[in-house]
Amino acid sequence: MSLPAVTAHIVEPISASHPGGSFDAAVEELSAALTQIEVIISDTTSEIAEETHTSKVDEVVTVRVRQASFCDLPSEILLAIFSYACQVGESWEALSFSLVCRQWRALMLADPNLWSNIALIVSDLFPDPTPSLSFSALLRMAKLTLLYLERSEDCMLSVTVKMPTRFKGLNANWQSYISVGAINFLQRNSHRIKHLHLRTDHGLLHAFAYEEPCLVDSGHDQPCSNTIPLPHLISLSVEYVSRHRFYFPFQRISRLKHLALGNEGLIFHKSPSQIVPSVTFPRLTRLVVSEPSSFHQFCRTMTLINTLPRIKQVILKQIPRLADLSISRQQVILQETSLLKISESSDAFLSTFCRVYQFSELKAFELDYDISERSLASSPTSVAWTDLMCDIVYFIRRCPMIQTITVRNARESCYLSANDPGTQLVEEVAFEPQISPNVRIIGFPIDGPETGPLTARAMMEFFRGFELK
Repeated sequence: MSLPAVTAHIVEPISASHPGGSFDAAVEELSAALTQIEVIISDTTSEIAEETHTSKVDEVVTVRVRQASFCDLPSEILLAIFSYACQVGESWEALSFSLVCRQWRALMLADPNLWSNIALIVSDLFPDPTPSLSFSALLRMAKLTLLYLERSEDCMLSVTVKMPTRFKGLNANWQSYISVGAINFLQRNSHRIKHLHLRTDHGLLHAFAYEEPCLVDSGHDQPCSNTIPLPHLISLSVEYVSRHRFYFPFQRISRLKHLALGNEGLIFHKSPSQIVPSVTFPRLTRLVVSEPSSFHQFCRTMTLINTLPRIKQVILKQIPRLADLSISRQQVILQETSLLKISESSDAFLSTFCRVYQFSELKAFELDYDISERSLASSPTSVAWTDLMCDIVYFIRRCPMIQTITVRNARESCYLSANDPGTQLVEEVAFEPQISPNVRIIGFPIDGPETGPLTARAMMEFFRGFELK
């Protein structure tokens, strides 16, 4: 801090014009000079005090800003943040948080639930197209799995095991990507698994599911030993990434409520002649099927609905243009299901599905309709939207309990928002009194510029003008 400049004042000596050593005038001059110096000192002291006070205020403000940091959040908020990050994360987040500082480590070690999410994942973005993990990396995966199992104590587990999807169809060696030791540790604690998500080939699925897997590296159409116990499992997702046909190992899970099957080449029947699979899921209420290998395989999977009468929700998504759509034209009646949702699927599949299947207890039908598919008119499998709507109406009228129909544009985020004043995206349509479902068209522009060959207005006019046949 710099001091204010002080002006120098020179006091002249006693004038020689005072003969005889007259001290009166000299005393007056000295008195005046001392008074001037006192005034200067007083002003300087005031300025120094003012600057010192301002500096202290600035320091106080600075200290207050530094104190308002992330570490000052209450422990309850930090735990909520940690809990969410550990549930959705797939990169050992709990361990990362515990290594930040002493406070975070104490919080992480105080709650065993934060260590209950275990993910063994090989990313699709791995730089090497055919990576082979080193022994140290596989050993680290096994040690981290054991660490999480110990720190989670007796909490229920959420387990995720994923291989890269780009190896679909290839006979990759799963032991190069997923630690055998980690799989063994999870098997020993299978009674604690509550949520299980698997994206595996037949080798990894076989090694994980069976207590004593056989050594044959091929597809399995029969169980080879007892499966690991999963007494507390409530949700199971299996994404199969191999071209081998594989017997679905999890046939009896007493508490399972949600089942999702993707890229499915799984066998639910012990023999080709068996009509009804012998699975036992007494509490299953929700079934999700995506990307089946064939329409024939899809139909055999759908027999689970009649086998398991508690299934109320069926979700079909990303169903491609299957080559064998013409093999089944016999109508199939499914019981009990009250909600059906079809999304991101081809017109050819949707048209065939609406003509083949009937849900006697269906109350709500949701369709995510991809308007971009209309640009593929040259494709031999494309279906005109008017023909597709006829199939949908035909399907609706064979579902006597239906109450709500929602047709949603799968690309609605690309168009104007429903909050825009000049565009209306939602409208309800009343059917005939004997059917009378509420129809909602969402995400298709009604007013404004044309965005494609299909609009909500055209769809509603078609619905209104459709005569009961």
